[in-house]
Amino acid sequence: MRGQGTIMPIPLDLGDAWALVLRYKMFFITLSVFFGAAVISLIWQWRRMGKSLSLREFLKTCFQPGFAGASSRTDLAMYVIVKLTHGVLVAGMIIVQLWLGLVIADGLTALFGAAEPAEAGFVTIVVMSVVIFLFADFSNFLTHYMQHKIPVLWELHKVHHSATYLSPLTTARMHPLGDLFDLVTAGAFTAIPMGVGVYLYGFDLPELFLMFANANFIGTVLVLDALRHSQFPVSFGAGDCVLMSPHMHQLHHSIDEAHWDKNMGNKLSIFDWIFGTAYKPAQGEIVGYGIGRGDAEDDLFHSLYGAYVRPVFGMARTLIGRRPDLPPPVRPIPQGAATQAKAARPAAETGRELQTG
Repeated sequence: MRGQGTIMPIPLDLGDAWALVLRYKMFFITLSVFFGAAVISLIWQWRRMGKSLSLREFLKTCFQPGFAGASSRTDLAMYVIVKLTHGVLVAGMIIVQLWLGLVIADGLTALFGAAEPAEAGFVTIVVMSVVIFLFADFSNFLTHYMQHKIPVLWELHKVHHSATYLSPLTTARMHPLGDLFDLVTAGAFTAIPMGVGVYLYGFDLPELFLMFANANFIGTVLVLDALRHSQFPVSFGAGDCVLMSPHMHQLHHSIDEAHWDKNMGNKLSIFDWIFGTAYKPAQGEIVGYGIGRGDAEDDLFHSLYGAYVRPVFGMARTLIGRRPDLPPPVRPIPQGAATQAKAARPAAETGRELQTG
């Protein structure tokens, strides 16, 4: 009966605790990288600027001005919603991967006949993992580029760029329709090497998906993904020519017109380098974050209504034609804006665009 008996204790030994950590490994990795960066930053400030090593300074380093503002509160609400619903969107990607992967494998069989599966050793597995990862990263670059250049898609992507304070929670500040577009496209792109893997080596699609998941996890850790949306401008130096460092992605969120539509890549910067959208920032070059049209437009998206409902109306207005007195949906870049911006700042303070050739 209720009110009688004893409360059963919840057994949790070290093994259970470690299993819990593994289950939520990305969450713990994010926390570890973020607070680890804060410790390193504080030590650097202590060595170079004489700041005190105290809990107060540590907390000030982690939670800088703007952390508790409307932008961050929206990030937190959207982060919780994403954690509850993101699995449905990922399922859409997996369905596309499985279906299209099998279609490609069957198509290769119809074209070239049934192949005797070759033996897949360790090197083959590594190569397949890397190839699938490259297809996924290019897909992310492409959909990101499209969301910046196609007005109706920009209405969705505005939500992410309306963040005026960057924290790891900002990663989840994505409209679900834009997120679904990214995931389904990635599913279609990665299905290509997966279908080839099924045909040549007899892999099961779940095995190939696991290869991709492992490669993606390694990439996430390697590029310090937890710091992409943070106040820590970490650069990889020469490595920025291959990897998308946190500092390069932070520039992507800059309100400076010279920085708009730069650094579109996800984990790799090589596609930005190839297509001429890469920009390596100098220290102190980023002056603020947001859409770039002033605080009033950013504020429109600092609520759940603004983040989820307003973009749908924006898409509708874009599709049926908007009034001439409304600003265009895609941020215009004046001719020579990057050149003018560079001329206004000393060369030592200006980032270097990566050039092809």
